[in-house]
Amino acid sequence: HLVDGRRVKVISSAFCLFGEDAVVPLTEKARVIFFNTAANPESLLNKQFAFSTNFTIREDSEHIARFVSQKLHARTAAIIHLNTSFGESYRDNLTKYIGDHGGRVVITEKKDPDAVDFRTEITKIKALNPDVLIIIHFGSSLGNAIKQTRMLGITAPIIGDYESEDPMMLQFAGAAAEGLIISSSQPEERSREVVAFEK
Repeated sequence: HLVDGRRVKVISSAFCLFGEDAVVPLTEKARVIFFNTAANPESLLNKQFAFSTNFTIREDSEHIARFVSQKLHARTAAIIHLNTSFGESYRDNLTKYIGDHGGRVVITEKKDPDAVDFRTEITKIKALNPDVLIIIHFGSSLGNAIKQTRMLGITAPIIGDYESEDPMMLQFAGAAAEGLIISSSQPEERSREVVAFEK
């Protein structure tokens, strides 16, 4: 009802993408600007009135794939991802870009946002012995996934997206989070423009 009669001209949200796949078709139709600060999945790209101030999932996936290949020298990867358009976009893009860099994704497993138990998926992954595990999840669920990964004996590096910076992850993962590699949207170098914007 917010966009009926165009009473609202702009809608802003933060990092929560769960409702955006449903909302954006309505805001596009009503010609209402909708923006967020999260990395947008493919389903939210190339819209006339919807955009993000962050990088795209496609860009972050390419960055992660390059790191996996060039810095970790990994050839095989496993992915556990959110069962949402956000997670599916990471899965699809990571699979493509890891392949482009000469590696391959040996398994992908999806889990709902409120997942607690990852042991079945981790057991399947352990049997395939990937060089690296990429977990695209957040909060307590991510913490549980990391803790259970280490409890089940996987020692491969774990990589997370920028959602891994959530302090709740540390509460649930505890010491198992040691060594977690996080892809961040923070610029590697602080340009004049970034410094000016922060001021």
